[in-house]
Amino acid sequence: MEMFSKLQSRRCASGLEASGGADMMGQSDAPDYYDIIKRPMDLKTIRARIRDGNITSIDEFERDVLLMFAWVLRRLLVPG
Repeated sequence: MEMFSKLQSRRCASGLEASGGADMMGQSDAPDYYDIIKRPMDLKTIRARIRDGNITSIDEFERDVLLMFAWVLRRLLVPG
C-alpha cells in the first residue's frame, strides 16, 4: 500500500491528477475515451482491487497502473 499511496499523491507530467481518465474529464473533452479504453482504470479502482484481494502481486498492480496511464500515453503518442 505504500507504493499506492505515493502514486496517488503524484501528478502526471501534464499536471493532471494521477487518477486520470474520463472520470476526470468531461465527455466533451474525450468523446472517444470509451471507444479506445475498453477497461477504464483509476486509482480509486486500484485501491478497491487491492483492498478486496483482486490485486495480490506486484505484477497485477503494475498491470493496472499501466492500464490507467494508457489513455495519457495514447494521447501523447498518437496525434489527433
